[in-house]
Amino acid sequence: MKRELIGRKWHAYDLLKFLQDRGFSLDYPIDVDEVARFLGIKIKEDLDIEHIGDIGYIKIENGEPIIWVNPFLNQNPYRRRFTIAHELGHFCLHIAPEGKDKSFIDTEDSLKRSNLWDIKEYQANSFAADLLMPAILIKQVGEKLSNDYKEKYGKYMTVEEFVDSMSKIFKVSKQAMRYRLINLGIINE
Repeated sequence: MKRELIGRKWHAYDLLKFLQDRGFSLDYPIDVDEVARFLGIKIKEDLDIEHIGDIGYIKIENGEPIIWVNPFLNQNPYRRRFTIAHELGHFCLHIAPEGKDKSFIDTEDSLKRSNLWDIKEYQANSFAADLLMPAILIKQVGEKLSNDYKEKYGKYMTVEEFVDSMSKIFKVSKQAMRYRLINLGIINE
């Protein structure tokens, strides 16, 4: 774990700037495995019977952060990427500021917007969206994609085509991309 991360809250934008200033390539799609490695966070994907119903977790073991990704519930590569980004969010927002041994166990319900959702899950989900789909890259790529399509076909793509294309480029679900594009004011509901 990078000691310079401890003692402050890191939002995704700050983390990406921190990484970029240290030579991390800010290409899309963001390589969450590499982000974790760079931060000194180990990713495990072995079978953990005790947590078989959980999506994943982050915990500190012997002073070292470990993200566990349930191999059964994260077979979709987009789901896996979001799970890792979500756990990185817990680390940057809820563990690093205090530097204490904490853990966050995430279930299917805790990752969805439901009555079980609490502020820390909301923050970790927002962090994941910001990390996987940085606003600056969404705007740059979206503009280029739209302009290239117009030049090639003489018309603009539909919202559905745009969402679908952007989700594939950033390797996130269509639902996650649609929500992100709405939040950035790029598309309407």
